[in-house]
Amino acid sequence: MSAPSGLEFSFEEFLAEIGAMGGLAKSLLTPDSVQALKRFEKTVRYFGEQQTDRPYSLELRGLGGADGIRTRFSAGEYEKGERKGRKVSAELRSIWKVVPVATKGKKRPRSHFRLAGQASTSISINDNGGEILARWQMDIAHERSPGCYFHIQVAQDCDEPPFPAWLPVPRFPSLLVTPMGALDFVLGELFQDLWLKRTSAGGYAAQRWRSIQTKRWEHLLEWHLDRVRDIGETCSPWLSIKNAQPPAELFSRRS
Repeated sequence: MSAPSGLEFSFEEFLAEIGAMGGLAKSLLTPDSVQALKRFEKTVRYFGEQQTDRPYSLELRGLGGADGIRTRFSAGEYEKGERKGRKVSAELRSIWKVVPVATKGKKRPRSHFRLAGQASTSISINDNGGEILARWQMDIAHERSPGCYFHIQVAQDCDEPPFPAWLPVPRFPSLLVTPMGALDFVLGELFQDLWLKRTSAGGYAAQRWRSIQTKRWEHLLEWHLDRVRDIGETCSPWLSIKNAQPPAELFSRRS
């Protein structure tokens, strides 16, 4: 993903999203991962305070650098109710290539950043021995991508079926955009009842999370609906979505 996609995000909102998720997910992450999430928040804040136009990488990784942030183990909590099963945990890592958006005629810290290449979040499900049981990527594409703009790919290192590494399809459409959105998804999968309870408890973090996510989902769903209604070159609404690229200000506009 070397070509810039142009999609813009607010530094303030991106930071608030990380902070809200940190407050909500603290009890379901390992202690090191809680600290790694705080470090990621500080990194984003640091770049948002700089007067620079140079591109850089926003990377969410574990404290050791090689691993991602990890959830605690789920012992069958990936099913509803009081069920028991094999212990599994999730590991998430992300890298976004971004560039600050300059304010014309003003030298000051940038309020927004724009995607300028790779924007990928990788999630794996591991057993308690460290074996990878499942892995997928949530990606934001660019104008030359053969998949839809927001998509999920099954990720595998080897060339053995099913889903050999050489085969890039299927690219499933996705409504999950940011690394924190991906974490929300996987926590809801591994901790069916606990995550619902945690996100329903109220408080500032829950209110802030809902405010940010509601606005983003509304903008994204409205854009998809517009593409479905567009009478273009194809009779397939799916292809209309697949071939569309959202405006840069899809998530950064106020209304």
